[in-house]
Amino acid sequence: MSHGNGSAVENKCRGKVSAMESGSTQRTVYRERRQANYELLRIVAMLMVVTLHYMHSADLLLRPDAPVTGLRIAGNFVESFCICAVNTYVLITGYFLSRSGFRLGRILQLILEVYFYAMLIPLLLTLAGTPVAGAGSWDMFYYLLPISSNHYWFATSYVILYLFSPLLNAAADRLTRRQLKFTIAFLIVIFCLIKSVCPVHLQTDRYGYDFGWFLCLYLIAAYIRRYDAGRFATPRRAALLYIGSSLATFLLTVLLTELNHRSLSLIYYATVPFHYNALLVLTAAIGLFLLFRYVKIPEGGFATAVRKAAPYTFGVYLIHNHMDVRDRWLPFLKEILGEVPGTVPAMLLHMAGCVLAVFFACLFADWVRSILFAFAARLISKTKFTEKIRTVDRLFREERQP
Repeated sequence: MSHGNGSAVENKCRGKVSAMESGSTQRTVYRERRQANYELLRIVAMLMVVTLHYMHSADLLLRPDAPVTGLRIAGNFVESFCICAVNTYVLITGYFLSRSGFRLGRILQLILEVYFYAMLIPLLLTLAGTPVAGAGSWDMFYYLLPISSNHYWFATSYVILYLFSPLLNAAADRLTRRQLKFTIAFLIVIFCLIKSVCPVHLQTDRYGYDFGWFLCLYLIAAYIRRYDAGRFATPRRAALLYIGSSLATFLLTVLLTELNHRSLSLIYYATVPFHYNALLVLTAAIGLFLLFRYVKIPEGGFATAVRKAAPYTFGVYLIHNHMDVRDRWLPFLKEILGEVPGTVPAMLLHMAGCVLAVFFACLFADWVRSILFAFAARLISKTKFTEKIRTVDRLFREERQP
């Protein structure tokens, strides 16, 4: 893997976009969506998500009510470089979806994936004699209505974002560059800047765990797609933005933790640097996203493997973060890999082993799911229902009239 010329990459992308807009084949659209550098970033982002969940489950983060230890400092350091993962994942989606357009078939597949795991996992656990969280009659709705019940907060926000994408794309196309820039700046002030400096919890703030913040990220990605990233459109500056923002998040968290140990007056604000809509988390995500624009992966076995693996990353999230799994996978792995070690190097090795084990196990499981879905898709490919989906997709592909 090496850094390529940014302008060449963007010119190549723009050429493909022009082909899309002039009515080229779906194969051209597919190839542009499957750029290996962005697919690798999708994988990296999901590995970061699993790492975040490991740190939380292993209780390796600084807390106002816990003593400062080397393990917790190391845990916070890793967390600071991974906390931008969710924002990065959404930026990838916005970058491509803002040009490719809405597809009903894709949103239905996303919803079916969520239902598949939400209902299958408790069924398998029950058959295995393992208690599940939704055993009560009312709790069953977390399985039966996983999106509406916010079983997976990310999946809920992600699906809603996809449903809003036609409106967001139309807005991004109609607005001038200055209008779009002002709109994004205003949204950042409302969703991000105010809460990042305010030491008290705002009633409208959901910490970035909602589709409102995802809409803001989507527009940022759409702006970058259309107008580039200004002064940060170089690999060096993008890397500095990501690393600098992550280091600043780490140092700010250490400082706030120390202040809390002395006065206990900033307990809430000490958590703000790790909120998804915190300013430094946003800038870190933008820096990481921009950096991967300049990563050039030579065609070959690795690029092919990346393209094949990346579509299953959403399944990794749905499996390991299911309400009946999220608190069980680390204790299970401790039986195999041992307890979390007491030294930093050993802890990092333990973390890497657990994260990779979870990632590849879930990746394989979702690959099996994809085979089942592909078989089901072939069975219904010639039904009236499928034809109606194609009709809707053609409707959204039609060129908009001025």
